[in-house]
Amino acid sequence: MPLTHKSERGADGALLGADGEAAPAPWPLNGTGFVFGYRAGSRSAAALAPLVEPIDRVDDLRAGPGFVMLLRYADSPVGPYDELLVTTGATKQRGVPVAPPASAPASASKPSLPRRLFAPRRVPLIWVSSERSLRGGRRNWGVRKELADFTFTESADGKGRKVTRVVVRERYERVDWAGATVPAGRVILDVEVGSVLGGVVSFPVASNPVGSAFLDMNLLGPWIDEDGRGLVSDSSAAEGERDATGTGRRGWILTRFGFRGWMRPVGLLAVHAAEGFPDPLELGVLSVGAQVSGNLEFGEAVFLEEDDEEVVEEEAAASAPAEAQAVYADGVAADLKTQKRLAAAVLKCGKRKIWLDPNETATIGAENSRKGIKKLAKNGLIIKKETAIHSRFRVRQKLAAKRLGRHTGHGKRRGTAEARMPTSVVWMRRQRVLRRMLRRYREAGKIDKHLYHALYLKSKGNVFKNKRVLMEYIHKAKADKTRAKMLADQAEAHRARTKAARERRAQRVAAKKEELHSAPAS
Repeated sequence: MPLTHKSERGADGALLGADGEAAPAPWPLNGTGFVFGYRAGSRSAAALAPLVEPIDRVDDLRAGPGFVMLLRYADSPVGPYDELLVTTGATKQRGVPVAPPASAPASASKPSLPRRLFAPRRVPLIWVSSERSLRGGRRNWGVRKELADFTFTESADGKGRKVTRVVVRERYERVDWAGATVPAGRVILDVEVGSVLGGVVSFPVASNPVGSAFLDMNLLGPWIDEDGRGLVSDSSAAEGERDATGTGRRGWILTRFGFRGWMRPVGLLAVHAAEGFPDPLELGVLSVGAQVSGNLEFGEAVFLEEDDEEVVEEEAAASAPAEAQAVYADGVAADLKTQKRLAAAVLKCGKRKIWLDPNETATIGAENSRKGIKKLAKNGLIIKKETAIHSRFRVRQKLAAKRLGRHTGHGKRRGTAEARMPTSVVWMRRQRVLRRMLRRYREAGKIDKHLYHALYLKSKGNVFKNKRVLMEYIHKAKADKTRAKMLADQAEAHRARTKAARERRAQRVAAKKEELHSAPAS
């Protein structure tokens, strides 16, 4: 089927002149969007409960990363459309591959089910802007989709960051699985997303970089048709067994999907509204996510059907809690000391930092090996508590006040003066200050090595009380030296003048005597 462009989209999001038939799998898609992760567990399961019908097995939601996605597909087999979805954490895969029901799409098959590293994810509900996407998603992969209107508004904040505000509203009035009426125009989600690190740092990303089936990512959904009604396998309908709708055995649809493209970090700046959608704060969504762009592909569906052993296991699990409470009431294994000790060793912490889920005491008590404890920790039934924060804010606040002289009166003093501030410490500090000053003066040429040595010994002899006294002594010593030199120079000049005067007088006397001797006698 040729891909379409935005110019061909109608007012209601469907293709103009489309025949209304659902596009068969696989679906190659291309577009951009925002993805934010969260850690799945009991907290997120409670937040997702309003979206997941009881028949979709809320009890199968396990630990692991989940995702909230806001996507815009520019090209797809059903035309461009927008999409809002939230995935659960790792979900228990049930059933074995069977032939698709007669009402399933012709593209469905019964392939083998290879071993995979990652557990599948559930998508309880998706809001899309295209009716063809709604019908195709329901029919091909058992994904419960509803129609909504999307508004993407781009702007820039005061810090120069690119900010995108996304508002998703219900398009039509509908009735949810609980029988409640959902009005048209209700705001499903209103968030603001902004760029991080200038929005220029990008990384290549791929869900399965090596192309191995062992690394494939999968989605799990119930059997439903394009109108949201439950499908029944041909064999179970003939045997009269029950499923979600009471007409046959329960079935699931397993779908492989893959992504390859680029991502850049973005931040979740604000959540203005979240009605009919899990609150990102209650869900534990991370404040930093990714803006992705590239190609996404949804493969063909694999139909799974529960066998008799799983039906018996399910019925036994439903009655297990009451029996477990009776056993633990007798005190057989109520303390769980062994499990707590093993958990402390596995998680590498003390026993007092281990939290055991009080609602899963029967499951935890049944495990007595490190491997089992590690599995429970992975599923969120055993948690290592966070390290308690010991704040030093009040200590720093009081020390700052003490530096200003507060809290230091007689009533706050403990110990003798010598104990509070030893004289030896005072002496060492004073000597270090004086010697440091002498060393700097010598290096700067303000004093010579002879004066440095003399002052060093005087400092050691406790002549100077502090830097000021030493500085004054240095100035006085230098002034005395200058004055003595000046006086010496003056005396030397006086002696030179006197000597020169004597020499001149001696010359005059000698000349006079010579003149007398040379004169003729009269």
